[in-house]
Amino acid sequence: MFGKLLSKLGQEVKVAYNGLSAIEITRTYKPDVIFIDIAMPHMSGYELAEVLRKDPDLENTSLIALSGFGNEYSERSGKAGFNEHLIKPVSISDIQKVLSE
Repeated sequence: MFGKLLSKLGQEVKVAYNGLSAIEITRTYKPDVIFIDIAMPHMSGYELAEVLRKDPDLENTSLIALSGFGNEYSERSGKAGFNEHLIKPVSISDIQKVLSE
């Protein structure tokens, strides 16, 4: 659903349903922004962010954490390599703000 929303906002979207798929996609596709849910199966969003931050081709990619966890987790997101930590439900204006930056 989130991918469809991003498409409606005019974004080119690739969707991965777990961390391993996301890593695979980034081998050939280098996005400007990656939205990552913190609570994913098999690999947390924190773990995925740490892996992606090791890829020099993604150095300028913004990683945005999506989480049902509150602001107390934003520091952990920053340490994992995220640029932003958005709390669900995320507003369209928050998404547009991130995309415009």
